[in-house]
Amino acid sequence: MLKLQCSESATENYSYDVFLSFSGEDTRKTFTDHLYKELKDEGLITFRDDEEIQRGESIKSELENGIQQSRSWIVVFSKNYAFSSWCLDELVLILECRNNSKRFLLPIFYHVDPSDVRKQSGCISEAIDHHEEKFKREVDETKRKNLMDKIKRWRTALTQLADLAGMPLQNVANGYESKLIKKIVKVVQDKVTCKKTLSMTQHPVGIGPLVRHISSWLRNGSTDVEVFALYGIGGVGKTTIAKCVYNMNLGLFEGHSFLENIREYSERSDGLVCLQRQLLSDISKGKTPKIKNLNDGILKIKRSLHNRKLLIVLDDVDHVEQLNAISGMREWFYQGSKIIITTRNVHLLNAYEHCKRYAVETLNSNDSLQLFSWHAFQESHPPECYIEHSERVIKQCQGLPLALKVLGASLRGKKVDVWRSAMEKLNIIPHCEIQKILRISYDSLQDDHDRDLFLDIACFFTGEPKCFVVRILDGCDYYTLIGIENLIDRCLLKTDEYENLMMHQSIQSMGREIIRQQSPKDPGQRSRLWHCKDSLKVLKDEAGTGAIEGLALEMKTTKAYQAELGTKAFSMMHKLRLLKLNNVQLSGGYKNFPKNLKWLCWHKYPLRSLPVDFPLSSLVAIDMQSSKLQTFNQGNVLLGSLKFLNLSHCNGLVKTPDFARLCALEQLLLEDCASLIEIDESIGMAEGLVLINLKDCKLLKKLPENLCMLKLLETLIISGCSNVGMFPADMRKMESLKNFHADGLNFGNSSDGLESYTNQNNSWREFIWGLVSRPSASPKLSLTSLPFNSITRLSLVDCNLQDSSFPKDFGVSTSLEYLNLSQNPIRFLPDCFKGLEVIKSLKLWKCNQLQTLEGLPKIKLLKVRWCQLLEKITWKPGQCINTFYAPLNCEKLLEMDYYFKIGVHEFPFWCKSLNIFYPGSSVPTWFTSQSYGPSLSFMISHSKLRYLNTCIVYKMSPGRRMRTFCLVFHNMTKDKVIVYHPICWGIPEGDGYMTWICHWKLGTHEVGPGDDVKISIVKYDDDSSFKLKEIGVYLVYEEQEQEGFRLAKRQKVQQTCEQISQYVIPSERKPSAYHGTTQVYIAGIESAIKDRWLERYFGNYMAVENGKPSSPHSELN
Repeated sequence: MLKLQCSESATENYSYDVFLSFSGEDTRKTFTDHLYKELKDEGLITFRDDEEIQRGESIKSELENGIQQSRSWIVVFSKNYAFSSWCLDELVLILECRNNSKRFLLPIFYHVDPSDVRKQSGCISEAIDHHEEKFKREVDETKRKNLMDKIKRWRTALTQLADLAGMPLQNVANGYESKLIKKIVKVVQDKVTCKKTLSMTQHPVGIGPLVRHISSWLRNGSTDVEVFALYGIGGVGKTTIAKCVYNMNLGLFEGHSFLENIREYSERSDGLVCLQRQLLSDISKGKTPKIKNLNDGILKIKRSLHNRKLLIVLDDVDHVEQLNAISGMREWFYQGSKIIITTRNVHLLNAYEHCKRYAVETLNSNDSLQLFSWHAFQESHPPECYIEHSERVIKQCQGLPLALKVLGASLRGKKVDVWRSAMEKLNIIPHCEIQKILRISYDSLQDDHDRDLFLDIACFFTGEPKCFVVRILDGCDYYTLIGIENLIDRCLLKTDEYENLMMHQSIQSMGREIIRQQSPKDPGQRSRLWHCKDSLKVLKDEAGTGAIEGLALEMKTTKAYQAELGTKAFSMMHKLRLLKLNNVQLSGGYKNFPKNLKWLCWHKYPLRSLPVDFPLSSLVAIDMQSSKLQTFNQGNVLLGSLKFLNLSHCNGLVKTPDFARLCALEQLLLEDCASLIEIDESIGMAEGLVLINLKDCKLLKKLPENLCMLKLLETLIISGCSNVGMFPADMRKMESLKNFHADGLNFGNSSDGLESYTNQNNSWREFIWGLVSRPSASPKLSLTSLPFNSITRLSLVDCNLQDSSFPKDFGVSTSLEYLNLSQNPIRFLPDCFKGLEVIKSLKLWKCNQLQTLEGLPKIKLLKVRWCQLLEKITWKPGQCINTFYAPLNCEKLLEMDYYFKIGVHEFPFWCKSLNIFYPGSSVPTWFTSQSYGPSLSFMISHSKLRYLNTCIVYKMSPGRRMRTFCLVFHNMTKDKVIVYHPICWGIPEGDGYMTWICHWKLGTHEVGPGDDVKISIVKYDDDSSFKLKEIGVYLVYEEQEQEGFRLAKRQKVQQTCEQISQYVIPSERKPSAYHGTTQVYIAGIESAIKDRWLERYFGNYMAVENGKPSSPHSELN
């Protein structure tokens, strides 16, 4: 098992790897000279006294420094060594240093018997006698005494040297000096190399799994030249991880080099040449080559890389030119060489094909707290009185190791009130050390365009949809798409799964600090104002200037009417492009208001209409949600640039704009406009519309006929428009419509259907119908009106759809991929569904009348839940799904076709696992690997693994629902992660512990011989109700199975159930569940397992006797 020991790096910076102590008279030009050359050729920096020094009574200062500044010493003890007082003094000092620092000392007995040295007989006795006779002739009594004391120290040193494991020439190499020299070099290299590791951070928290993963890659035995890249924001730990991996694995390669801070070196005039020289020196055994220029260095590197397996780490690479100058092409390297790159610039990795990439993520909350605590308190957890304040810091840092270390160190030893003040300051002004490191990425952006774009996003658009931001900033003369890509490449920005722009808080703070530094004392001179205090001051003092390009101000409800703000405060802001207000009232006219506005976001706008002199003509986006607007009267102004209009939640809005003057409009959002009765027919003139959202406009009775003129419309949302009674006549001609959401509309074709529909949800629905008119079952509102040949996403939740509601041509759709029919009174899906060949997802939740799903087409995701009458699920022949959400609370479901073929690749454990839950407080003794931590790592032997058994002992608070924790199986060698959720678990009464045993049948695609595997238990949202006590693992290999270790029949778990009591399963309505005794529950799927299922899918593979589960090693078919 590979262990993480990266923190054990050298803390001393030695000048030399080896110090040679020898008698020049005996070996200077022979043995010692040959040894010195071999040491240098192997890259070991060696100190040798080559000067013809007049030897006196004491060691020269430079020799003394050489001894102290060496990692190791070699003493070549020859016949005349002891005759030299100089050599003996060297030996005394070497032994003193060794005893104090435990550095490596290797004696070489060159034509000298070690026993003579130990006993001080033979030539050694002659030498000591010679020195005694000489010292006795000293006239000065004090000097003579000191000299005789030196004799004692020499004798002690000789005895200590002889007791060390040395290398006698005759015994080790049979008298062959060349053989002895090779052995000496190898021993020293092994000892010194492990101590030449790079200096490491003192507390490398949270990097272990990734370090082991990269180390497994380094040890994969491949003969290819491979590249592994670590990328991420500054300060996230890329260099720390690379150093740790380098320290752990450099001994596996014939040569190695770690080039640190490449970006910083490259900024110097000769920086790249210096890096080339260092690389050549590292891999050329310490020889420092002469390099004339960059091209000369490239040629010499190319010639030096082809004959040895090398480990090269290129740290903080910023440009492709740096890669080309230092490591060139893969073809230059010898087979089996590995290159590790760390960078903030993802784009440059395109220079390497088939490069493994890994985004280094920030730390989780537990690791963050631990790392911060080490730096703030010198222990792994904060004292009780600092826990709350520490958690505030953790939240501020968002898992960035740099911030955690710097802030931890800066707060160390400070009182609680100082902590509070420091945190308030950090909300405005980031720590200078963090700012300096993070700003490197900003400064490295290629031009002012990308820098300004970054500052706009940091101040105003973090968390906003990418497409929305692109529309606005394109209107500000940015090339937004390529700019955003550049920011993502530099790890300054990223998008989430919903395509929202996301920025780490420390990166955002860095950008905002750049703005603050434009004018620290006078916010009116800054280009962007986002902080409420600064914005309010500028507006109150009417201190706005032409420097301001963006301003945000959000007023609390209690203060909105207290602040006296006027439009005059904006009169000098001629460059204002971005204005974001919330609950703000302005008095005065808008004649001198900035004319260059591109984005107006004014939530809770206080007036019923727009002032006639309001400058609208340049606006690209208007967002006036939750306002008091009754009409959007733009007068005679042509809004030729407006692409986005959001008037959602304007409860007083009764009239839509004149769309004839909104010719560029692309998105119209009128969600939850409770008073809106109709949409102006001029909407057909807004030919660029792509999205219309009319959700929950409950008084809207019809859609305009001219809606069909919108040839580019892709998304139409009318969910909750319960009074809409008809669709436009030509709606089927809307060939661009891809997304249609009509949840809550009545598509029923009879009054009986309506009655059935309303009876399902009596209480709350009758209340709603009392407020608005009850929808009629109009025959004009039917699915036949929809353009099925273009729609890809269709949501018809709670639409009173019945078996006969679907037209025959519904199944001929060649585009429908996502369909949601939840909360409809359908009993079965009609035959036309079999024709949906491209459908990917079908959702059927709370279809209380649904009885069967037969002949389903190929579907990747089937979501069936709370369908209480559902009995059967089958597919068309050969159309088994690849991914499946097991049915929940489908209590009558007895038959599910192809169950054992479900998710073999994506979720192999669902169909090949057995789960047992029972009260118990310890892992059974037959689990060979156990841990009291949240994870357990192990290596698969070179046999074929058949089964993996895991055991988890935990405690959980009563009343907790599902999905509190999960088990993560991580094959670090194959880079494969599988997350397994315990779908059914028990909660014993009181405070007892629960034991979960899981038995998995594994295939070769999941795990193989020699793989490094880690099993972890992960809590959701740091759930404090879940307490893990212990985990265990037991592996069953093929030979064990062949030898008859079928323990299901032979070996029982020696587990004492500490309480005989029922316990509930949260996914069940009743606590009875399905069990072999009152203590042991069996669960493997996410629905009520009927006895038929238990017999069919589990059979006799699990024996339960006397309330104790047997060892679950039996084979699951």
